[in-house]
Amino acid sequence: MDRYRSIFLERARTDKAVGLCEIGFRVVLVLLALAGLFRGDLIEVHQGSLLYHALMTLAISFIPDLIRKKARIYITPGFRYVFLIFVFLAQFLGEIADLYNRVIWWDNMLHFISAFTITLIGYIAAYLISDNDGTYDLMSIGAASLFALAFSVALGSLWEIFEYIVDVAFDFNMQKSGLVDTMEDLIFCVAGSFIACFIYISDKKKNFFARKAVEDFVDQNRKEQEHKK
Repeated sequence: MDRYRSIFLERARTDKAVGLCEIGFRVVLVLLALAGLFRGDLIEVHQGSLLYHALMTLAISFIPDLIRKKARIYITPGFRYVFLIFVFLAQFLGEIADLYNRVIWWDNMLHFISAFTITLIGYIAAYLISDNDGTYDLMSIGAASLFALAFSVALGSLWEIFEYIVDVAFDFNMQKSGLVDTMEDLIFCVAGSFIACFIYISDKKKNFFARKAVEDFVDQNRKEQEHKK
């Protein structure tokens, strides 16, 4: 019991730190939404609305909370920080600060980062749904890598389909330059996925964030399931 108590006390401290960061980020978004409202920027679904993007970013920031509640999966602080940083880069800086149009490589960078991160999530899913007993041996890593790679590339492809549907249905410009933008996005998605797999497989000493973050996530959730039993 003492071991589990120390684990949960440490978890509470780290959860509190990332929780404060999430609250601070959401407060800023609420203030931006109010600023957009007061300047007459009504809720319109278009890419120039400060109010729309602030509210959309605010809603996206609650995704980890919904996953924890609905799927009953403990999301480690490391992944919560990564998600928060990505939302900040993609929505806050990309949409609100308009870096998608101001910085030519911004969209490609975010597709690479998202693919890298989703590949790690693929590893987590592979280990959680498998019968792996916690020993990350060569065969389990190989199978998990194939799953994680396919998982990331599949989601990247579905995102491009989503962008096309939104552009056609609502006259948006998510695809920017059309086919060229789509192909660049997919190329950076595949590149991010392959590099994530390469780093995970080669990082046997857990010196890099990727492997340590994945295995900590899986181990924490397994310990929690054992504690509930």
